Amino acid sequence: MTHRATAHFCLQIIWFTALFPYAVLLVLLVRAVTLDGADQGLLYYVTPRWEKLLGPGPWIDGATQIFFAYSIGTGALPALGSYNKFHHNCYK
Repeated sequence: MTHRATAHFCLQIIWFTALFPYAVLLVLLVRAVTLDGADQGLLYYVTPRWEKLLGPGPWIDGATQIFFAYSIGTGALPALGSYNKFHHNCYK
């Protein structure tokens, strides 16, 4: 197989793996919307329940999620940085 044929084959694989998940999602969306009661389920999903939002539960869960997501992103930096000496030039 030549270099050009290999590159063309790799390009085909890339296009397939990039676009195939969207095709599957489109098929699943069409299937889900055509099910019985889909309109009621979508309306239930997008209609806010204000009485539940007035309680502390959703706000505590949201704050917990925010702090958890923030700690994942910043916790790795001090952990990895602790292995370096204080005057280590990290820009090299």
